[in-house]
Amino acid sequence: MGSKSRKYLKKVIEIVLLILVGLALLLILLAVLIQVPAIQSSIVHRITTVVSDKTGTTVNIDKVRIAFPKTVVVQGIFLDDLQQDTLLSAGSIRVNIALRELLHKRMNVKSITLEDVSLNLSRNPADSLFNYYFLIAVFTDTTAPPPEPSPWSFSIKRINLDHIHARYNDRHSGMDISLALQQLRLGLDGFDPGGSHHRINRLVIDELQSDVIMAQGERSAGKSVNRLSARTNLDRFELTNGAVDLKNKTVTLEKIFLAESGFHYSESPGKDTSYIFNPGNMSISLKKFAASDLYYSPEKAGGTINNFSASDENGFAVEQFEGIFRFDNQSFTADKLHLETTHSAIAADVRVQYTSLQMLLDSIASASFTLDLQKLQLRNSDIHYFIPQLSKQPVFANPENSTSISGNFSGSLADIAIADLKIGTGEQ
Repeated sequence: MGSKSRKYLKKVIEIVLLILVGLALLLILLAVLIQVPAIQSSIVHRITTVVSDKTGTTVNIDKVRIAFPKTVVVQGIFLDDLQQDTLLSAGSIRVNIALRELLHKRMNVKSITLEDVSLNLSRNPADSLFNYYFLIAVFTDTTAPPPEPSPWSFSIKRINLDHIHARYNDRHSGMDISLALQQLRLGLDGFDPGGSHHRINRLVIDELQSDVIMAQGERSAGKSVNRLSARTNLDRFELTNGAVDLKNKTVTLEKIFLAESGFHYSESPGKDTSYIFNPGNMSISLKKFAASDLYYSPEKAGGTINNFSASDENGFAVEQFEGIFRFDNQSFTADKLHLETTHSAIAADVRVQYTSLQMLLDSIASASFTLDLQKLQLRNSDIHYFIPQLSKQPVFANPENSTSISGNFSGSLADIAIADLKIGTGEQ
């Protein structure tokens, strides 16, 4: 290589190095500048102004803080709808994300935390579109061809929610749902929205209240609206090691725990059915529910109920319920079944076999079963509560009377074999 060629090559290398150094310095400068509050505020103001002008609504963000290499905090978020009602407000959104991986088209979110959020979705009686539709209309190009598959990958490991309020008020269809959440902690094993396999390491919910109202007609001429309402007050819910396979439609859960919660359901208009079980008007106070090894697939389902206790507004109480349950296309089993109310109890092992679910639905009498009934103690007052008509029968007339049964039963409903049968009756 001649001296001229060497000088030319050296010059080219120097220019390339200068360009690379310049780019590196520029990136460093941008990384430093974007962390300056004044510059961050200027960028945020520019973005919110563009969105406001494009949507014709108020969009506001008080503050954004970006701390490389992994933290983005957005505070004081506000967005209203076209009627100038609040659509979304949030005290803060904190995202812990590996910013460097964005250069490789990977969005790996370590955690996302939402605090003091209020979300209001609504639809007027005469309008088929919800109040957020203007966002879809403005930012969606309906004439564009279907998008190509995204080269980006996405995963998230933890979601934290604090002080969340949401309302879905659909006056067009007559449904009104409101929700208030104190705290939620969700740990995931790299959740990918585009994937079919998802794992939940742990989910904890504290203090959740929800109300659902379904109106079946408009109020007019003084006539009341027929409606259904349901209310939930949940003190604490825990879920451990859950897995969902969307492709194969399977769900597994290692443990579920629920404590000190209330559930209310009512239909309007309702009848006064005090001291009688009324499925159209129920208020249940749940003391405790614990279950483990739960699974579901299209072919089978099952799990263990370790503890269940609850009472209703009339004082009827389930003091203990537990058992191991399995169900598939040809059998149902309940092992170590144990149920106690205030005055009645049952302890048994049950197995039912059938050739198919359709056969069971068509003719339950043709199914075969085995029942090891260790104990059945049934008080008439409990029978009166669920089937009040039987109180008119002489054998059930005395509410203090109890019937006890034990024995082994097998065969079918049309042909039952009975062994070691014991029956007793008397006041309790």
